Amino acid sequence: MSKIPPLHVAYLCIGSNVGNCNLHLKNAIKEIKKWPRTEVVKISKILEKEPYGPIKNQDNFFNQMIKIKSFLNPLSVIDLIEVTENKLGRDRKNALKKGPRIIDIDLIIFDSLKIASKRLTLPHPSLGSRAYVLKLMEDIDG
Repeated sequence: MSKIPPLHVAYLCIGSNVGNCNLHLKNAIKEIKKWPRTEVVKISKILEKEPYGPIKNQDNFFNQMIKIKSFLNPLSVIDLIEVTENKLGRDRKNALKKGPRIIDIDLIIFDSLKIASKRLTLPHPSLGSRAYVLKLMEDIDG
C-alpha cells in the first residue's frame, strides 16, 4: 500500500514594481495554479506599498498573498517559485538585491515549520518585520 503524502498549507507573497504590476501579479497567480499537486485556496486583495530596503528610488510595490494547499515539500515549492519567477521574466543574476522586480514570490509560511538554512528560512523573516505581510494574511484569514 502506498503512503499518501501529507497535505500542507502555505502562504506565498507575490509582488511587482516594474511595468504593468497588476498583470504581472495575475500572471504569477495563473502560473501558481498550474503547479502540480497544489491548489490555490484564497487570494488577498492587492496592496500598494513603498519599497522596503536600501534602494528607495524605485516605484512602489504591488503585493498579494496567496494561500495554497499542496502535497509538495517546502524545497519543491521553492524550486517552483524560482521556475515561475524566471518564466515571468525575473533575472536574479543581473538584478540589484532589493531592487525593482517584474515579479517576486516569497514563501512566507509552510504549515508551522521552522527552518533556518542557506536556501530557506521559515517562517519568512518579513513575517514579523513588515506590517503589510500581516495585513495581507489578515485579508485572507480574517
